[in-house]
Amino acid sequence: MVMLRRQKSRTERREMELTPGARREGGEELRVTMERLVVELEELAREISAKIDTKMKTLEVLIRQADERIEALKALSPASEERKRELAGRYGEVYELADSGMSLEDISKKTGMQAGEVELVLSLRRFQ
Repeated sequence: MVMLRRQKSRTERREMELTPGARREGGEELRVTMERLVVELEELAREISAKIDTKMKTLEVLIRQADERIEALKALSPASEERKRELAGRYGEVYELADSGMSLEDISKKTGMQAGEVELVLSLRRFQ
């Protein structure tokens, strides 16, 4: 019967060669290295957190500016609330008569407007 002998790894051989005092010193060295790594990781985490905070503040400013621009564009658009009220006041009677089911010709006669003008007013109403 042939027995295979397992060869010891370098680490196992080295540990066998080290005295108990040397093993303690290696353990101390490992502990110091680990503490140093923990400190480095904490510093890196703080740096990343600071960068994220900066990016978030920048993003908040950009969102606020975008909201302001959207509001400015809404005020300029032809479908703004003020514009809708103005048109409703000017052509409110035409809108009401059309909503009640009256024909273009009847609305024209009732309001004194040209039939083409009534048709144009009603067609532009869709874009408000």
